[in-house]
Amino acid sequence: MRNAKLFAGTSHLVLAERVAAHLGMELAPVSLRRYTNRETTVDLGCSVRQKDVYILQSGSMSTNDHLMEVLIMVSAAKLASARKITVVVPYFPYSKQSKKKKRRGAISGKLVANMLTVAGADHIITMDLHASQMSGFFTIPVDNLFSEPTIGRWLVDNVLRGDDENSVDKTDLVVVAKNAGGAKRVTALADRLGSAFALIHTDNAPSTRPFSRTPSTVLNRSDDDDDDEFDEGQLMEMVNTPLEELADPADVSVSRNAQAIAQATAGIAEQHKKLTSWHKKRNARITLVGDVRDKLVLLLDDMIDHPSSFLTAAEHLMVNCGARACVEICPYVQKVIVTNTFPIPDELTSASSKLVQIDVAPVLAEAIRRNHNGESISYLFNRNPW
Repeated sequence: MRNAKLFAGTSHLVLAERVAAHLGMELAPVSLRRYTNRETTVDLGCSVRQKDVYILQSGSMSTNDHLMEVLIMVSAAKLASARKITVVVPYFPYSKQSKKKKRRGAISGKLVANMLTVAGADHIITMDLHASQMSGFFTIPVDNLFSEPTIGRWLVDNVLRGDDENSVDKTDLVVVAKNAGGAKRVTALADRLGSAFALIHTDNAPSTRPFSRTPSTVLNRSDDDDDDEFDEGQLMEMVNTPLEELADPADVSVSRNAQAIAQATAGIAEQHKKLTSWHKKRNARITLVGDVRDKLVLLLDDMIDHPSSFLTAAEHLMVNCGARACVEICPYVQKVIVTNTFPIPDELTSASSKLVQIDVAPVLAEAIRRNHNGESISYLFNRNPW
């Protein structure tokens, strides 16, 4: 592309290099360093005067550091007289915080949008926003791409038209939404595959007379709920800690003192009570709307951050609803299929035989090319560029 420069932050260099390869260009040089006080400094290694600058930086496990990094890169390009600055964010950070969930909480997604705009961004390209209304947080154009055409293409090539032993007929495939919020996403993929779809309904209210046309089970609600009061991990750690470790390490004799042991035992009993109360409050009844018996289930959602709800949903589909297999996560599942919008360390990908990553670099590269040439990007909403 003429008069264009593609820069990459440090969050997802592998994806950035793949995007550059599809565009037939090299990543522009940039120096990113951190001082001893953890401040970030940026130095663009080439002239960007009157050029279209594209900066690719995705959300990651170091979200705050990489967010500051891209903000400084945008500001540096603006001060260097770039004609237009487009920030490509495959996974948009803080997208889950797109509304006020508590009385004195913040809408962090809008704050990030304001920061990018103030820094000097002129255009945003992202993929699969957790909440589509986030595009309204910006006063600049936003192109929200979808991974559904790419995922659908992969499923057609590898599941519906795979090897003779592993291929599945579309009548034996069901796409399942983990909650009502994912119904639109699920129906779009089901229509593309020509398969059936189903919906998991979660009743959070306490039920005295449970009734369901399909088998139900108990589902733990995600950590997004506002009624979180206890940390289950900390409680379990305290419950499982040996009595000797509960004593003051500075006084060894205390661990052998009967009174200290009695106090520690009472403390563990109290934590058990809290944990039991915590589970009772968070338990919810899950019901499947649809039929998955003897089917291959595709359990679909836009992200997997807390897998407990996926674990319970997959177990429910396999054990209580008679699903043949479930493509998502946990021992009940054959595969976990994700896109590479979020950087996953190599040691984690190599440690799992069930994880499959679908490359979205062609989609991002085509979006950049079309944006630079003034072509329509809506073409990519329903089509795969390769």
